[in-house]
Amino acid sequence: MDISEANHICSLFLVLVLLEVFGVAIIVQRVGASGSIHIRADGSIEPPTASITSADNVTFIFTGEIYESIVIERDNIVVDGQAMKFKEQEAEQE
Repeated sequence: MDISEANHICSLFLVLVLLEVFGVAIIVQRVGASGSIHIRADGSIEPPTASITSADNVTFIFTGEIYESIVIERDNIVVDGQAMKFKEQEAEQE
């Protein structure tokens, strides 16, 4: 094997590694609900996949970062952010 062939093999290997790294990076997405998260008057959370949980329907705890708006329809609750980020995404301008 001469140097030219070795360079081609190394280049091909590098391209494959980069494709794998960027391919994985493209697949990674933010997990959470889309739209608004609702804490209903009965204490239920919609959608159920939202990054908020409650064991007693009084204390609601963030289980991950939230990038949607939160609509609270219940009185006398505690929202514990657990040092997570809460930032509503800005609406896109047309």
